[in-house]
Amino acid sequence: QTGDVLAHIALDSVSERPGSVVVVVANTVAAARRAFEQVQGSNVDSALVVGRARAIDRQAQLAEWFERVRAGRVRSSEGRPFVLVATQTIEVGVDIDADVLVTEVAPIDALVQRFGRVDRLGEVGLTESFVVHVPSRIKGDPPPDGPAAETTWKWLVSQTYEVADASAKGVLTETDSRIDFGTLEMSDRIAKPDTPTGLWAPWKRPPVVITPVIECWRRTGPVPNPDETVVPYLHGVDRGSPGVTVVWRAGLPTTISDSGEVSSFELWPPVQGHETVEVSVPAARAWLADAVEAVPSDRADLESVAEDDLERRVSKASTAGAFIRRGDEWTHITSVGQIRPNDVIVVPCTFGGHDRWSFAPHSKDPVADVADLVDHGQEAAWFRLDDGALRSVVGELTDHEVVSLGAARNGEVPHADRVRSVTSLLNSLADRGAGGLFADRLAVSARSLSTKSASFGFVGGAVADGSVAWPVAVTVRGRRARFGSDDGAARSSATGDVTLDAHLRSVGERASQFASLMGLDTELADAVTLAGRFHDLGKADPRFQALLRGGPLWLAESYGSDAFDLLAKSTVASGSMSELNASSWPVGYRHEAVSLALVEAADDSLFDGVDRGLVEHLVASHHGHARPLFPARTDGAPGEVSVTFDSVDWSASSEESHPAWSQPRRFSDLCERYGEWGLALLEATVRLADISISEEGR
Repeated sequence: QTGDVLAHIALDSVSERPGSVVVVVANTVAAARRAFEQVQGSNVDSALVVGRARAIDRQAQLAEWFERVRAGRVRSSEGRPFVLVATQTIEVGVDIDADVLVTEVAPIDALVQRFGRVDRLGEVGLTESFVVHVPSRIKGDPPPDGPAAETTWKWLVSQTYEVADASAKGVLTETDSRIDFGTLEMSDRIAKPDTPTGLWAPWKRPPVVITPVIECWRRTGPVPNPDETVVPYLHGVDRGSPGVTVVWRAGLPTTISDSGEVSSFELWPPVQGHETVEVSVPAARAWLADAVEAVPSDRADLESVAEDDLERRVSKASTAGAFIRRGDEWTHITSVGQIRPNDVIVVPCTFGGHDRWSFAPHSKDPVADVADLVDHGQEAAWFRLDDGALRSVVGELTDHEVVSLGAARNGEVPHADRVRSVTSLLNSLADRGAGGLFADRLAVSARSLSTKSASFGFVGGAVADGSVAWPVAVTVRGRRARFGSDDGAARSSATGDVTLDAHLRSVGERASQFASLMGLDTELADAVTLAGRFHDLGKADPRFQALLRGGPLWLAESYGSDAFDLLAKSTVASGSMSELNASSWPVGYRHEAVSLALVEAADDSLFDGVDRGLVEHLVASHHGHARPLFPARTDGAPGEVSVTFDSVDWSASSEESHPAWSQPRRFSDLCERYGEWGLALLEATVRLADISISEEGR
């Protein structure tokens, strides 16, 4: 099988290169999983990346292995080798750098993308990778991109050449199967007039992009409703099967209530992407039909199941206890024929269907209920008191946790006692060590919710005949630990505190370097540089300084207002609820909104020769907000923010920084002036300058 061949070559490669990173790319999920199974059974470290996975699973896994494969890492011939097996999803996104690529043959544009993951920074110089062609695979089961892969293989073979073998008697010739896949060499080969036209993947005609669609896409805060989907514009209107959204939850009822609602799911709806997976209707139908009929061994890749085969199976009754959500209506699934495009399918965790790596219809292992671990973007965090959800994440509960959970769920227990039980349960979860993909994440979240300053309220838990009909939840005023967000208070990779003055100057210099390398004209380069120098001025707010220093407000105020004495990055602050409350920094407030207020109040002389509005927008948007507004937040104690930086005294009030009503007009004008993509490019330049300096601990 294709997966066996890919795995065999990969393992041969790592045996010859100790400490190396080998990336294996297959064209189908089935081939990738087969290769991964073979690699797992050997003495190497490995991981699997395929497209249909919950974002929270992908993030947790990426944290485990990314440092071993990232571009810019320190290469070493010591240590255990690492094999990353993936589908074409690896062609974009994560910035990995392989020593060796082993890829199934694919259209030439896909191969060029995959080879771009090899020695990305040119540190090795000469590498050896492999393109694999399995004739039986292509003849009997064509790859997803049709004949383009076969055409590409024949063309690659035609590019090989004959070499002399002087070691034999006389002069013999043989075919050298090597080909230079360097960017310049391959570009020259493809550009030749005799290059076949069938090397590229099939192209599907997309819809016409019109101005209202672009204006919808450019607004991300708040997100437009309805939001224009980008998928047809990327893949064409007739590409692939229509999809459904799958969510795994613990504690689902066996039937629908008289009102036709599943109340617990109403209160805690899924966070799209983070805890959901998009799958095709045929895949969803086949998966749920197989709840009562075993999946044949040759059906590993359900995306390739023929429609006529599915039609013979859709009448199979599903015993999964799953529900369909359409608009405001719930339907209990009794036949997979009920499933239609755009449905939200809610499945019990115990049914399986998603393993450690991705959507896995063959897996019957329980799936973690991650609803309590994702950031819902709300000021009030919530935590469900459901033993099934907890067990799906951490495994077995301790006796103490079982007792605390039972007392917290009991509506007849006084409120204060229930709160103490919740706090005791959260503290126990926070003290747990590593034990599963999400156990650490749950511990951090529990720790941030169990602070003394948090206030608790109980929601739901309809009690019938002395029993809880569905999970009780605790709402916590404040916020949980936010994973993957950047409020500017979290630890960076710095080994010591970074002053605001040093950080601003470093980001300004890096932005200037980027602008020069990009060939921006003088006015744009100067605007990008100024935005880099001014982007974090809002961190001078005494409340934010208190948050960075992990102490009370009076302590932060004692440091004055000179940027030399203020912090931009801290090795002390954890961003916990207790620190947040002690600092008085408003929940959900953005420091870059205060930066914008300071820049708007500055003298015009600072912006000679540049587009002042552009500088203001680049400052406001350097964390991805302000397109066109910041989140609407209330500042209970606004005040004057003052800072001295670069011999300039900056001062403004934080009172009207959210949601920044000056932004929509400025944003619209800049989109007209520079174009939506041009403005996004300039934003990315400043943002990446900030990220790169922070990654360096500066």
